[in-house]
Amino acid sequence: MAIHNKEIFESKPELLQGNVQIIACAGSGKTEFVSERIAFQIANGIAKPSEIVALTFNEAAAEELKFRVRDKIKELLGQQPDIGDIYIGTIHAFAFMILQEFLPEYRSYDMLDENSRKAFAVSIKYDLQLVALYRSLKNRGYQYNKFFAINNPQLWQSWTLNSFLADVDFYREESVSDDLIVSNTFKQSLPLYLAKLKERRFLDFSGILRLAVDKLEEDAYALGKVRERYKFFTIDEYQDVNPIQEKLIRLVSGQENVCVVGDDDQSIYQWRGADVSNIRDFELNYSGVNLHKLEMNRRSHHRIVECAANFISINPQRLDKAIIANDTQTDDGDLYKIAFGRQEDEIQWIVDKIKSLYGTKYIDKGNPRKLMYSDIVLLFRNRSDAFHYKNGLVEANINVVYSGMGGLMEAPEVTAMLRVLKYIGESIKDDDNDPNDSLTDIHSELEVTFNITFSDFKEAIKELTEWCEAQKRLSFQGLYYKLLSKFGLDEISFHNDSADDVVLYNLGRFSQAISDYEGSRTYLSKNDILRFVEYVETFVSNNYDEGATNSQEGLIDAVKILTLHGTKGLGFPVVFMPSMINHRGGHERVTFLDKTKIDFARYAGSEVDERRLYYVALTRAKKYLFLTTPGIKIGNKRKTAACDFWNEIDDNYFICQPNPDHTVREQCDIVRFDSDVRFPTNYSELSYYLSCSYDYKMRFIYGFNPELVQALGYGKQVHNLINLLHKEFEKTGEVPTSERIIELVDAHFYMRYAAEKQEEVLKRSCANSLNNYLSLFQDDFSLAVKTEQAFEMDFDNKALIAGSIDLLTRANGDENVLEVIDFKTGKQQSEFEEKYAHQVVLYTIAAREVLQRNVEKAYLHYIDASAEATKRIEVDVSDAKIRETRNLLNSGIDGIISNQFPRIANHHNCQKCDWSSICPKNT
Repeated sequence: MAIHNKEIFESKPELLQGNVQIIACAGSGKTEFVSERIAFQIANGIAKPSEIVALTFNEAAAEELKFRVRDKIKELLGQQPDIGDIYIGTIHAFAFMILQEFLPEYRSYDMLDENSRKAFAVSIKYDLQLVALYRSLKNRGYQYNKFFAINNPQLWQSWTLNSFLADVDFYREESVSDDLIVSNTFKQSLPLYLAKLKERRFLDFSGILRLAVDKLEEDAYALGKVRERYKFFTIDEYQDVNPIQEKLIRLVSGQENVCVVGDDDQSIYQWRGADVSNIRDFELNYSGVNLHKLEMNRRSHHRIVECAANFISINPQRLDKAIIANDTQTDDGDLYKIAFGRQEDEIQWIVDKIKSLYGTKYIDKGNPRKLMYSDIVLLFRNRSDAFHYKNGLVEANINVVYSGMGGLMEAPEVTAMLRVLKYIGESIKDDDNDPNDSLTDIHSELEVTFNITFSDFKEAIKELTEWCEAQKRLSFQGLYYKLLSKFGLDEISFHNDSADDVVLYNLGRFSQAISDYEGSRTYLSKNDILRFVEYVETFVSNNYDEGATNSQEGLIDAVKILTLHGTKGLGFPVVFMPSMINHRGGHERVTFLDKTKIDFARYAGSEVDERRLYYVALTRAKKYLFLTTPGIKIGNKRKTAACDFWNEIDDNYFICQPNPDHTVREQCDIVRFDSDVRFPTNYSELSYYLSCSYDYKMRFIYGFNPELVQALGYGKQVHNLINLLHKEFEKTGEVPTSERIIELVDAHFYMRYAAEKQEEVLKRSCANSLNNYLSLFQDDFSLAVKTEQAFEMDFDNKALIAGSIDLLTRANGDENVLEVIDFKTGKQQSEFEEKYAHQVVLYTIAAREVLQRNVEKAYLHYIDASAEATKRIEVDVSDAKIRETRNLLNSGIDGIISNQFPRIANHHNCQKCDWSSICPKNT
């Protein structure tokens, strides 16, 4: 891997430290520039890896940057032992890490994503006074559009809850004062929402940032520790930073050694609160800023670059920059812009164009290869626009993956499951009414997917209804898997044909929806069955994607369908922008806050913001760019107006009629092999593959979730408390007492899903285990080098394996000889011994090769309530054992990369498998 910016960093060393602004035009190689800059900071001795923070827009960007930085450092320095100490991740994950690292009360908290947060909010909707919140909005003149609720009159609840959560985020992110809350109900519900989050030890995204800022502002010691550790900051996609994120950046950095990377032309998230003025005014807000511009678009062929530059130049108040095309020339026929008379013709043209391009030669990084379906993307302004196009591709037998399109709850297998759950829920209600649905009708929908006779179906419903009736505490995942088993999902026909993959993806994603709902509650009973169905229909009917989505993109060759907003950081050889129609203005901001004193205009967006969005979409294209508008849409009689920007995009760059492409397109049979493709993983994930690769597929490819158990998280709690004991020793130099252990357990031990009695039992067990540890292994405290030593290991250039070594200690007090200790909760179990041993061997490899530590011995430490059963067992870390573990892990990684997931059936595996009821095992 070459270093491309060496001359720049050697001639401009001021770009390696201090405050730096990098204006990076679309496709200008900013990830490469940033990764090389970090590598040069380390190579030149300016920064230690542990002092560097690089914040990215999303996890995918973080993973890409991690690999790039590793490659660049290896190019400059060879093996660098502490490279894993660089923090590369999202700003939310960084804030969460600060809270957990420096404020231990947050170590038992979990982060909610958007779906699980919605489920949590619904679980407390009565506490939040949802009806009163709705009335508050109506009394202030906001009108809920009941036209959209014809089939579900309860959708006002979703409208109200979404408005409430949006204002909760705005309140925290913009530091709104309480006197600007004009709804008394909101004023009462807001602190209750925050209190419930704290009670259940959850953090949502805006809450993580607000807490991190507040805690660091009020805790000078913690802020000092953060600044002492982290001294060099890189902020990617800086144009999309919002006020609370900017506040955190200034706080942790002290506004020193901050490098921001971005492009005001690509600021497309104003509706999330992104403030483009941050990047425009960076030189005013930070001192001594050195400016560097990346102006050449290296991604796209020249006409695409020139067309996009011409288009965005219409926007006012832009940062000064040139947008320069590279020397890759566009061929005639690479760019089309066509206004069709009918949508059916537009769809057919797109299908034909995709089929004609598939298999043609494409020059990728100077080398020819076959153009694949996965090189092609369809981009839409709104997800609702994509429906007919997606169906058109499916009907043409073109594989499709999509993100942000919704549709899961309309998939036939999922609608059938919802109807079954509703029927069971209505059957066990404490009223004398029969279910509203007909078993005959439900069966007719179910048999589209499942091969079950009506008599068997009827008997299954009866049996499962009785089972639900008998449960005091109901497992929703358990009920779901019982249903799937009764309906025949364990039959081999569901698992051997790739055509059934979509059904399994959908059923797996529905399992995730169940987990989001179930995981936000501490206790579920039979009465929650109907509540879950109502939750899906009312609050998240379009929140989950149908079919294969981006998480499976590396496993199947498929066309991608995304929204314009979903293209951040991506590029594709072939880009279609269909359905370029006029989307009438934005919706009125519905709020409980004082609109007369708060400027919501930045959130609402403008023509300038919208033009940026289309500019971003145009610049995703590498070679082919096809813009189309449908004329008369399917089901309509009148013509739909083209997008306002249609005429701003210069026709001179395009063929504007559906004429044949006369450019000769050579066929090619060279399939792409990207030697840089590596995937992030950890030992826990790999161990599932090694035990049974089909378990891995069910869990991580299809997305099925295991049942929640009351003891879930017990091991994490014990590990957290051991770490706290060691951190206290580091501060005080004194071994914690038994009394201190009780205090820490009372303060931090939390089992979200355990019943009260069960939690008390587990709490006592934890305290006893810690006291045993204290009495038997006091020397660990004085000999400890590091607890929870994180590492990231580039494993044979195939995978980035992350992990955390529980304890590194000095062997017999020798500073230069260390031992690896891995804690396991519970008693020693022989069936897990080999799996655990390979984990410890991997940690030994990481300690030696990544951390450059001289590790001679390694141990498994079983933590148990009885002192007699507490054991520390030495693990073989000989050269032969290391070769065995390395070969084993390589075989697993190779199998995952090559999409090989055979079933490994044996009595022990299958008996304890989470999917035993829905897997065909060895049939």
